[in-house]
Amino acid sequence: MPIFIAVVIISIFLFEGQRVIVMETKSEKQKTLEQTTESVMTAIKKLDFSTLNRYTDNYVRIYRNWIGIPKGIEYRLFGELQQPSLIKTKRYKKKYKRNREFAEAIVKHLDWEIKEVREQEEKAKIDLRVCNKDMSDVMGYYTVDCMKDMIAEEETGIFSFIKSIFDLAQNEDDRLLWHVKQAEQDYETEITVIATKEKKGWKIHLSDEFINVLMGNLNTEQFSDKIQKQIDELEKEYEEKMEQWGEEYEDEMNQWSEDFEKKIGW
Repeated sequence: MPIFIAVVIISIFLFEGQRVIVMETKSEKQKTLEQTTESVMTAIKKLDFSTLNRYTDNYVRIYRNWIGIPKGIEYRLFGELQQPSLIKTKRYKKKYKRNREFAEAIVKHLDWEIKEVREQEEKAKIDLRVCNKDMSDVMGYYTVDCMKDMIAEEETGIFSFIKSIFDLAQNEDDRLLWHVKQAEQDYETEITVIATKEKKGWKIHLSDEFINVLMGNLNTEQFSDKIQKQIDELEKEYEEKMEQWGEEYEDEMNQWSEDFEKKIGW
């Protein structure tokens, strides 16, 4: 790749171009903080990354390889949908489609209300009421699925677990998306969001808490009592399976050792 200078230049252009997708013209009037907040929430709902990146601190940094060529971009929100590629392979298109479908399911029921905006010079706080479907148990249901797969395996089930983690990271397990779509209960909460005034206008901070609220509490580690009970029971069942498997493995090893000793005449 370093040999083809044109390819390198195009690659750098694609990655660097993600940083400032939309430039303001000198004649463009700056938005008020309330208008900016409304634009950001609408951009999230519509998966409008250009507007989202413009009015928030969504962009974090560019990752480069050992010779300085960009190989990935880190965003706080919807990062997987904003990775450019010179060659859009079937695998890339398939992964993008899955990620897009997942993001659409997450924001499908997103709604909000700007309760109050409090500006103080270059800093500000925005009180928001955010509504979505309650995703609190989604990861819990997925954990139950993975544990059931492990228990169903003939041996330890560790390979099933590793595959589940890999599929989740690559977004190749449709069960997680299925659980997102099955969420029925409503999730509503109020949150205070921070904004900073820069030269080109207000920029809203996408904190981990804010992102979790937008996603219907998807990233919580506290599941409902029903789901937690299932997980606890499955953990106990898996521990019992591991003990049984260990005993059977030890018996097999002892038998193998005895047979081996007989063969060599010990």
